[in-house]
Amino acid sequence: MHLASNMATKDEEMVELQAMQRRLESYCAGGSVTTTDTGTMVFVDHQQVQHKVYQYHSQANGNILRDEGIGGGYVPILMHARKLLVSGLAPNTCAYKVTMDDGLTFRGVLNGMSERQHPGSVLVTALLILLVVGALTLWMVPKMVRWRTEYQMEERINRNALRQWRDPSASKRSTSSSQKAAITGK
Repeated sequence: MHLASNMATKDEEMVELQAMQRRLESYCAGGSVTTTDTGTMVFVDHQQVQHKVYQYHSQANGNILRDEGIGGGYVPILMHARKLLVSGLAPNTCAYKVTMDDGLTFRGVLNGMSERQHPGSVLVTALLILLVVGALTLWMVPKMVRWRTEYQMEERINRNALRQWRDPSASKRSTSSSQKAAITGK
């Protein structure tokens, strides 16, 4: 019975840790993440709202990870979090380790969106691609029509040459009939 209740507590902690991870990832989506020397993760989300996430010991709630907004208000995002260690891995990327009160640890990596991936720049890139494709289309269509006409004429000449090669008498007949048609047309 003791083992089953202990496993249920671990499962609940893992669910809470995964929910915290999803929340932190949502802050990174479309935004940025940085770390401070005091062990705080600072996020600027896609709506340019700043979030500071750090470990705090509350008299009422014990050890928690909390999200402090711009106005100074906060929301606990993880209960029973004894320690938070953060480190910057690269620009806009950080690693973190959360140690729970019972010793369970959870590690994660967060990657904010780079400037090149910013939705505005993606839109500009897509518009530039469409512009280039449109310009190439306008430039290529007349050339393609000319090439198709030249191909059809060349194909017709090749078919006539093949007919003449297979049946030399047919070419004389077609020549005489085409000459008659030319005379009649005049």
